[in-house]
Amino acid sequence: MSTHHIQVTVNGVPQEAEVEARRLLVHFLREDLNLTGTHIGCDTTSCGACIERACCAQAAACAANTSCIDLANCATACTDSACIDACVEAHGAGLADLEALLGCGNASCATDCGGA
Repeated sequence: MSTHHIQVTVNGVPQEAEVEARRLLVHFLREDLNLTGTHIGCDTTSCGACIERACCAQAAACAANTSCIDLANCATACTDSACIDACVEAHGAGLADLEALLGCGNASCATDCGGA
């Protein structure tokens, strides 16, 4: 049976462990670290672990791009597609970052990660 030495930071606390190669993160958190509030839902992405890092990266990218923030603020006030098109025309440099953030699938990501 193959094992790996891992180093992770969980809730701000560095952790090290030797784990089986096929071990799921959720089992490490629940069983080894006794963090039983972690949801078992890897087959349905219910735990969120697989999208959290990507989502936070997208929130940080948008927060660092003033065009992304301006586009988000502008589009939030829109009630029709013509308004959204005008926002994209005015702040289009932020479109890729905003689309990536919206596509991450976690509506609370930006606030959870201290981002936008």
